[in-house]
Amino acid sequence: KRVSEGGLVTTLIDSKNNQYVLNRPKDTTLHYEDISLINDVIAVVSIAFIAGLVFSALGMPAFFGYISAGLALSPTGTNQLHNFVQVESLGQFGVFFLLFVLGLEFSVSRLR
Repeated sequence: KRVSEGGLVTTLIDSKNNQYVLNRPKDTTLHYEDISLINDVIAVVSIAFIAGLVFSALGMPAFFGYISAGLALSPTGTNQLHNFVQVESLGQFGVFFLLFVLGLEFSVSRLR
């Protein structure tokens, strides 16, 4: 636990000295942003957008661009993400919405 300007804040510190705020202080007028998480999300969205455009221009589905962007930024690729656990949690929502959009593209008549 550490004391900040707004009061007592509970944080979790991992082996790489990353700090995660577990609860908010009593004074909620203070803003606590995780700049590295915001930068990671901006990087993922912008690279996925660009890769989607490139694959669409090549006549392929944008889905392949999104997958290739995820592979490029992942730890098996260039390892550019700093808050991998948090981005992975957001990515699970992305997979859910991506599968939902793919499901919308199918019609019942095409499935028969």
